[in-house]
Amino acid sequence: MSIENVPLDVFTTVIDDVLTASTWSEGLELRKVNKFFDHHVQAAYFDRLSIPINEEPRSSWSSHAMRGQHLYRYLKGQIRSLRPKHPLYVNLEGAVDVLDAVEGFRWEVPTWRDRPEGVLEFPSQLVDKSKKDHILTLVTLTVLNFFADEINMLSLFELTLFNNQASPECWAIMTAIYLNDRATVETLLDQLPANHMRTFHLSDPLRLAIKARKQEMARLLLDSGADVNAYPTYYDPYMGYSMVLDEACRGEDLDMVQLVLEPQYCIESFTEEYEKSIKLMVEKYKALEVQASGDYDPHLNRRLKTCRLIVAALIDGAFPDLREPLLHFLVNRSIRNHTDGLVRLAIQLGFDVNYTIPQHQTPLVQASARGDEKIAATLIAHGARTKYCQDHDAIAEACRGGHVYALDVLLSRATSIDEYGHARAGSILVIMLGSIVYTSETCLLCMQCFFAHGLDPNAGTWGFRALNISLRRRRPDITRYLLDKGVRPPMIGEEREFEENSTFL
Repeated sequence: MSIENVPLDVFTTVIDDVLTASTWSEGLELRKVNKFFDHHVQAAYFDRLSIPINEEPRSSWSSHAMRGQHLYRYLKGQIRSLRPKHPLYVNLEGAVDVLDAVEGFRWEVPTWRDRPEGVLEFPSQLVDKSKKDHILTLVTLTVLNFFADEINMLSLFELTLFNNQASPECWAIMTAIYLNDRATVETLLDQLPANHMRTFHLSDPLRLAIKARKQEMARLLLDSGADVNAYPTYYDPYMGYSMVLDEACRGEDLDMVQLVLEPQYCIESFTEEYEKSIKLMVEKYKALEVQASGDYDPHLNRRLKTCRLIVAALIDGAFPDLREPLLHFLVNRSIRNHTDGLVRLAIQLGFDVNYTIPQHQTPLVQASARGDEKIAATLIAHGARTKYCQDHDAIAEACRGGHVYALDVLLSRATSIDEYGHARAGSILVIMLGSIVYTSETCLLCMQCFFAHGLDPNAGTWGFRALNISLRRRRPDITRYLLDKGVRPPMIGEEREFEENSTFL
């Protein structure tokens, strides 16, 4: 007789004996019988809470990793346990009772559109007969949907580590949000206390509504006392605590960003988290630019446009006296990520290309130091000019980084060699030749760029010093190039002057 035809009471007895007389690893040996027995042995362990939470699957049994259906069964078993192992499961059981007490709650939901992939591997076993069992299913699926990306046992375990836990009312509201049951959400909101704890109860539902792109639900929560500046109970272990604005930016949801930035919700634009949202969008824009660098892709281009619109919304939504510093921060991050499109956007939003913060370099100097000739050309085209004082000399920064193309852009568009000074340009070349950091090829390319723009080899004594260093450091290609340009060793009467000018090397 096939094992599928074994009477239920006999089959249950076998499973009970397995659970009673064997460990997790030993019991799973019975999975080798066939797929039917394999599934029911696992399910029995999950349902009866017999699996250690930190036990890793064996490499030869890759199919019993805690995913989807397994986590669903494990979580339901924890919630229904007479002795829950953690306050999280107590609160989830409380959420079931809260929803069960709401008249008109739409618990007979035929489908779960936003369910995590892999959870409903056996949909026939998820059709619960009683109302409370069905609500338990919905709450369980809400928890599994709460994770940002991949569902795994570690993510579920991390939810139990927080000292503060979301309240039963909070989980009930989140379940109703996922079901788009506005009436139930409004009923639950009316039951919340009208004090400072209201913000605490609504922090996680607001984050979840934003992450799930449910704009009307998010607006309802905001109008009912949710605070866009409040931290949620749970946080991303890799990103730390962040504002709900970060979730909207991460999802590239322009409408949700505009909702959160509406003036009546009073978002705090002076915080580090606000800058983090701008930084996130710059990095996302750069990643999309790299993907779109090949063939034309209308989808990627739409996403790039959305990123620009979100960045513009973040700048416009800040306090007026913070716009200039935030624009400078945007340009700074854009230069670091080589995103010329966002630099142009900042200029369109009113950024002063010559704006400087004390103890900081100008944008043109930063672009030159990173060798981004495209951004440097954009800044110069909008009026950026190089200065000749320390920390603000774009030409010196371009040479220091060995960025010949950026140097050529500066000498072609920002200034001339006569305006910059032949002796100053020559002293930069002398310093480069005297350093072990720069190769002969880099020094020669910078020297050729300066000469292409009219550098005088006999201005001051830089030519003599450069020739002497090239001989001393045995760089014949540079020695030959300097001699071809008309540089000659100093005469006898000039030796003392040469030594005085060479003491800093």
